[in-house]
Amino acid sequence: MMNKIIQYQDKVLKLLSGKMEEFYLAGGTALSRVYFNHRLSLDLDFFTQNFNPDAIRKIVANLEEALGKEIKLAGQTAGKGKIRMVVYYLAIDKENTLKMDFVEDWVKLIKPLKSVDGIDVLSKEDIYFRKILAIAGFIESLDGVGRKKFSGGREEAKDFYDLYFLSHTFMNLSVFARAYCDASHREGLIRWFRTYSRLDMKTGIMELRAQARPDYNQMERHFKKEIDKLIEKEIEF
Repeated sequence: MMNKIIQYQDKVLKLLSGKMEEFYLAGGTALSRVYFNHRLSLDLDFFTQNFNPDAIRKIVANLEEALGKEIKLAGQTAGKGKIRMVVYYLAIDKENTLKMDFVEDWVKLIKPLKSVDGIDVLSKEDIYFRKILAIAGFIESLDGVGRKKFSGGREEAKDFYDLYFLSHTFMNLSVFARAYCDASHREGLIRWFRTYSRLDMKTGIMELRAQARPDYNQMERHFKKEIDKLIEKEIEF
């Protein structure tokens, strides 16, 4: 089953090569396919800073024609204060479906996009930052004393593992957070580590399809060390 979905990922990306204009591959699939090959990611996440529903519909229609497969709209978000997103499912056969997300990216790029086989891809730094936003939250509000804070973070094993891999392999989390995150994001990161469900995360980690068997306890120790360093720097600052 997984092999068939990966094959269709390859087909879709080949068909979209040179035709995506303002869209770029993001998320765990970009991190795995382009940079680390550390886990299996079965979705395709395309981000854009110029969200255009008509352009998305055209891309999907062209894919349907080229593949001879039905692609159904599964859901969408819109409205004031919400990130616009549309989700499509490509029906490969009765048992296999490829999920494709087209997402409005409101975050300024840290590094230039990387072109791979005609598809623009987020840099490791930009994927890293968006992973932090995913867990720390990105819904902005003010606390009781008027300080900016973020909420709405998620607790998913794939983000936990991706962040660990980025921190362990690319740049330590404490170093990255000091370099690229503001105080509110760092506070959200610390809050996430203190409050996420250890039992749920450990269960989710065991279910990941990774190249090497993930060791939750090792990852937890790594994050504790990095969060302790981050708190130490916050106190010094």
